[in-house]
Amino acid sequence: IYPRPGLVVVVSGLMEGGAHSLLRDVLGALAKSWRLAIVTTGEVAHPLEPGFRELTPDIVHLPGFLEESWWLPFLTHVVASRGAKAILSSDSLWYLEHVTDVRRAHPELRLYDISHNHVPTSTFRAAIRNSGAIDRHVAVSAATASGLVRAGVPAARVVAIPNGVDEGLFDGGRFDRVEARRALGVDGDTCVLLWAGRMGEEKRPLAFLALVETLAEEVRVTGVMFGDGPLSGAVDAAIGRLPPHVRVERRPGVPRAEMPRAYSAADLLVLTSSVEGMPLVVLEALATGCPVAATEAGDVARVVQHEVNGYLVKVDAVASLSHHVRRFACDPSRRSAMRRAAAETLRASPYRSRHMGDGYVRLLAEASAPLP
Repeated sequence: IYPRPGLVVVVSGLMEGGAHSLLRDVLGALAKSWRLAIVTTGEVAHPLEPGFRELTPDIVHLPGFLEESWWLPFLTHVVASRGAKAILSSDSLWYLEHVTDVRRAHPELRLYDISHNHVPTSTFRAAIRNSGAIDRHVAVSAATASGLVRAGVPAARVVAIPNGVDEGLFDGGRFDRVEARRALGVDGDTCVLLWAGRMGEEKRPLAFLALVETLAEEVRVTGVMFGDGPLSGAVDAAIGRLPPHVRVERRPGVPRAEMPRAYSAADLLVLTSSVEGMPLVVLEALATGCPVAATEAGDVARVVQHEVNGYLVKVDAVASLSHHVRRFACDPSRRSAMRRAAAETLRASPYRSRHMGDGYVRLLAEASAPLP
């Protein structure tokens, strides 16, 4: 008999990116009352694995361990052998395509899936297609929750739990701004624009490069890009083609613990996405006191106030960010005022890790109740 009920977590991988950093924080809250077993299904590297191993040593990477035809039997074995009462899935296309089989094998389980956005080409489509086997769809933003309902998921099976950040970790007061900027190789009045995230189509990293190139014709600006992903090669090639006076650097593999220092050094976080839920990088930047220039994707407008703690433009008008950033770069007093406003944004908001963790704890508590 186990002292805590088992929770099997199925995820694409323990990779860099907001979704996986978020999952680590969620599991940190759940580990107090659940015994965790993690199964990954993507043929990817797992740079965040050490952080997950702080919560559980029970981690299995299916690719390279078993032929895919054995994955489903193995997952059902993990469920049975760990005394699991629930499965929490995140960003695993393989699992969502087989969730009906999992339901058939274990009708007693509660099955939860986290939707990080409503990009049609992502796992969102598979989650909708197989929604009948999922007890609860967890939406990280109001926009994602609305997307699930519009796609046909009954509203009663959609639970919105907003993303949240650790205000202790993302506290700009922990760092000397001059030293943080020196670590990025900048000083003086250079305006540092930071882009951070997974380099995928929906994030539009190439639009950031175009923005920096446009601005560099008139103001002192430096672009820094943190992240990796499918478009990394295209981004590196585009950086190589930039004129000599346009300075952009890409830094892959930056640990999350280093991000608060980067936000402290930056003047603006730039979000160029076409689709989002509630971007974790936006919350992290604001908590650290870094203003945000962004498209109105997902729930961004719930935390970014135009010309107060950042700038907002329509999703299809990302190039127009250059107008606002140019004014910002040329006005030191505006930059200081926006930094102060950014640091105040999350003080009285629900977008904090404690609130997020409590939401998942309450949700999964129902897994121990009798099935309806």
